[in-house]
Formats: sequence, structure tokens, C-alpha cells
Amino acid sequence: MTALIAAAVAGRGIVPLALSWGQNIPGLAQVLVLDHIPKRPIWRVTRAEALERGAVRVVSDRIASILAGTLTRR
Repeated sequence: MTALIAAAVAGRGIVPLALSWGQNIPGLAQVLVLDHIPKRPIWRVTRAEALERGAVRVVSDRIASILAGTLTRR
């Protein structure tokens, strides 16, 4: 994210940011505000053999649980 912001400040393109971030970074100009961000799927990718390790499965399942809770609260 830091590299994307630096590139935008240098005039090399645009970067999607939350308004609170963009408004606090000198050198950025607001181009477009989205009133609604469409829902998109989030993919969690893990190699099958990695999931055989208990610790990997626990962390992977926890991440999925957190994301599911965050996305359903909207």
C-alpha cells in the first residue's frame, strides 16, 4: 500500500483509498468517491499439504471466521 500511495503522490497513477486515508496524505487529490462498493468474493488459498498441519489449519480457519463475521455485519 505504501508503494501505491507513493506512486500516486508522484503523479504515476491513482490508488483506491478510504477517504480518511486519502484526506490525510499531502499530495493526493480526490478523483472519485464510490457511494457503494459492490460485494466481491474473497478467496483464501492454501496448499492442500499445508492444511494437513494443525497450526496452518487453525490459523486458516480463524482468518475465514474473522472475515465471515466482518462481512456479515454490514
